[in-house]
Amino acid sequence: MILPVAPNLRSQDAASYAALCRGWRMVAKERIVHPLTFGYWADCVGVDRMGRAELLQLQADRLRILMEHAIRHVPYYRYWARQQGVSAEAPPPLEQWPIATKALFRSDIGAFQSEAVPVKDTATAKTSGSSGEPFQLRVHRSSTDYSYACLWRSLRRHGLRPGDRRVYIWGRSYEFNATGASIRKVRARQQIRDWLNNTLAINAYDLTNDNIDAAIELIERFRPVYLHGYVSALYAIARRMADANRSFRGFAPIAVITESEKLYDFQRAAMHAAFGCRILEHYGSVEFGNIAQPDTAGRLRIAEDLFKLETLPTGELLVTNLFSQSYPLIRFRLGDLAVLAEPPADDDLPYGVLAEVTGRTVDLIPVRTGGYIHGVALAHVIDPHLRYVCKYQIHQTALDRFVVRLVSERPLLDDVPAQIKHDLARLVGASAVIEVRQVDDIPPAASGKFRWVLSDVSDVAERILAEERDQAGPRARQ
Repeated sequence: MILPVAPNLRSQDAASYAALCRGWRMVAKERIVHPLTFGYWADCVGVDRMGRAELLQLQADRLRILMEHAIRHVPYYRYWARQQGVSAEAPPPLEQWPIATKALFRSDIGAFQSEAVPVKDTATAKTSGSSGEPFQLRVHRSSTDYSYACLWRSLRRHGLRPGDRRVYIWGRSYEFNATGASIRKVRARQQIRDWLNNTLAINAYDLTNDNIDAAIELIERFRPVYLHGYVSALYAIARRMADANRSFRGFAPIAVITESEKLYDFQRAAMHAAFGCRILEHYGSVEFGNIAQPDTAGRLRIAEDLFKLETLPTGELLVTNLFSQSYPLIRFRLGDLAVLAEPPADDDLPYGVLAEVTGRTVDLIPVRTGGYIHGVALAHVIDPHLRYVCKYQIHQTALDRFVVRLVSERPLLDDVPAQIKHDLARLVGASAVIEVRQVDDIPPAASGKFRWVLSDVSDVAERILAEERDQAGPRARQ
């Protein structure tokens, strides 16, 4: 099912996206994994040629379609509209709609399901908990595939194509809380996908010095066109290369794509020095996909044909997914602080700019045996207990000491703290002292941002905190 997006806008011409893909393997994979991208591509790329006013009209048209659909077909918004005395024929302005939070979705996941879209046509997505507040939602291909088209609309500006040889440095969440048989099944499926994608996959969760050295050798043998992964994992590789005073031997990538975490200036500088290429910061989330991508000047351009972004007086970012009819995400509080800006007056692209983002930062957790554990890996320790835990924080107070703070909507079973200690010790070392505390709330840091995993002994964390203090200083004086 392709949901309606705007009258007379959607194209059925798939040839241009197929031509963009490099090789039959990538086309075959895309037909299976992102089939709607072929139909969306021509119009998605066509937005690049719009003027600013034309794009804003397209955004307004898609927003109205979403609002009308939500009031007619989504139980939560139908009830809200009746309470407000408004109708689908005349939906109120976006700023009058309620702010959606994770707690709101957790209270009744079915209340946001469109009755016009069968649940079987959606997929359940689970956030990694990188905000400290994990939750589940439902997504439809209409949204994920258009988001994917927006990603490649941006990357093609930098000379990249689907199917280019890439190194993908990402977490292997399937290795947590699963049986041996299921792990082998998922691993086999991933190997097939990597072959179709022309991809070398490297585990971002286990960043010991030996593993990083082995990864560097694999990358050199693979000779990728670009690297793509977590900021902190790419930074760990770059820093290891800097320590050895070396660069990649025999090749240089075109670009490095970072996502999932905020890219700080010191990390960008280290990556540029080690990898010798452009560093392309992307901004997005599990809930929304690709929200903003860099233009050739490095500005983060918002995909405003897919999203409507707002900021509250506090600077908190609200995101509306214009393609989320099946499970509306309207004015969703993502958990980041941001500054929005209009495009430059003489610009040849119509998209607004994400001028500043205080994104979720994942500290690298040093371990006594050497190297690091990626912060996102720690989120999977909490995964089995999401029916109890609505917010959490993992705090490394010393090299082998950790405090886990849990906010729960109901009393924890006696074995939950013990299981968390056991699973965390598997990652950080059996000798680590781990304390689990149930608390009423976990306040944000002085910068105003919630830090779900932090380390008192990581030099990466120290640099991040210093940069956050520098950024917060001018705002505090205003």
